Amino acid sequence: MKIWYILSLVFLSQILFAQRISVGLEGYLGASRMSSLRTAFDFPEGYPIEYKTLQNFPMRPGIRVTTSIRPFDSFSTGIIFGFLSTGSRLSYGDNTGGENRDVIASGIHVGSCNRFTLINRGPWSFHVRLNIGAVFNSVEFKNHVSLYFFGLESTTSSKWKSINLFNDTGIEIGHTIERFYIKGLLSYEIGSNGKPKLKEETGPMTIQEFDVQWDGLRIGIGMEYRLFKGINND
Repeated sequence: MKIWYILSLVFLSQILFAQRISVGLEGYLGASRMSSLRTAFDFPEGYPIEYKTLQNFPMRPGIRVTTSIRPFDSFSTGIIFGFLSTGSRLSYGDNTGGENRDVIASGIHVGSCNRFTLINRGPWSFHVRLNIGAVFNSVEFKNHVSLYFFGLESTTSSKWKSINLFNDTGIEIGHTIERFYIKGLLSYEIGSNGKPKLKEETGPMTIQEFDVQWDGLRIGIGMEYRLFKGINND
């Protein structure tokens, strides 16, 4: 409940400092550690048929939407909503049939975005960023088996939910053009390991214990639009 209390205070402060409200959109490439999730749905050891790893939680594009205020020239704070997904696929097949094992993980980030200005030279500025909050995770495991000779197909799946805390710290370089602010981003996210809970299952599946770990590098660009000019037209 503490995070909702903090977000409520941030929202109230935006009303009080309405003359410096900005809304923004960020796009980025994000890596995710997912160390335990990488092996949670592996084929059993000693499996008689050789399988291939087609995907293994690669870097994926993510998106963030922000709304923020500048109570001071060197500091801004606000609310951030973000989405990132990734996954893996293990597969084998021959002329008799095949099997695919898929893992799809997605996370919705909700929290506070904070920016500290270190250098401000004309339209250019350099900042340190700190985003903190919670990640609402969804993980789905799918197992699809095909037997071509018999014309049979079978799919089983299970869905899991969890909540993590996250800390995304990094740097930002920006350029202001009238009310638009264009920026480049580099950060690294770390977080807690939420305990997933099973929400739905369509059949028996063997899944090892796992956590959802979004820890990884973030590289991206973004743009903000300042709805109202400040006292000094900034």
